[in-house]
Amino acid sequence: LNGCTDTVAVTVNAKPSAGSNITGVCGGSSVTLTGTATGGTWAAQSTNPVGGTLAGSTVSFATTASGTYNYIYTLNGCTDTVAVTVNAKPNAGSNQVACGGTSATLTGTPTTGVWSVLPTNPTGATLGSTTMGVATVSFSTASNGTYKFILTDGSCTDTVDVVVTAKPLAGVDKTVDCYVTGVATMTGTGTGTWTAMSGNAGTSTITTPSSATTTITGFSIAGTYNYLFTNNNCSDTVTVV
Repeated sequence: LNGCTDTVAVTVNAKPSAGSNITGVCGGSSVTLTGTATGGTWAAQSTNPVGGTLAGSTVSFATTASGTYNYIYTLNGCTDTVAVTVNAKPNAGSNQVACGGTSATLTGTPTTGVWSVLPTNPTGATLGSTTMGVATVSFSTASNGTYKFILTDGSCTDTVDVVVTAKPLAGVDKTVDCYVTGVATMTGTGTGTWTAMSGNAGTSTITTPSSATTTITGFSIAGTYNYLFTNNNCSDTVTVV
């Protein structure tokens, strides 16, 4: 002005980069936020859905977390924002127990989930098709061990265990010619314990209840006697006449 000058300095800080938006995250997992300029700090946008916990640059999501979460990276007074899209983790339900020769119903949420078999499962399980998040798995009598089944919804999964005990085999039915002196020798296979069922014609004596091939003697009267061979709540029945 009038031949006189003055100068002002404007200091400009480069805008930090919060990185690319993150998609395909499942509830129950975590992500690490990576800004391209070091020294900044992260903060969660106040309008984020519930279920995201920020600690430093790591965000942990609850299994029920779902939606778009925005995180703000601040450096030297300048900010940038990254969005993290989270899908809720499906729920495969509680672990189950079953006996060989039976079936189990797998019930997951949401109903859009689809069931599949873990490839490393023991043999002996046949999984049916999924309808509205529900599927039935059938086990052969020899099935034994822990079977894992995976519920998948979108890119997110959950797993349920079905612990199966092989069905003990009681063997073929027996005939005793004379109840007073008769001896019935069991032909069971596998591990189990013999017990007499209620409703039998009379009483009898199981010589060695823990032996699959025990003898049964001392029938008190003529008639029909039924016996259970049980292992881990799984059982088979044999009849002695």
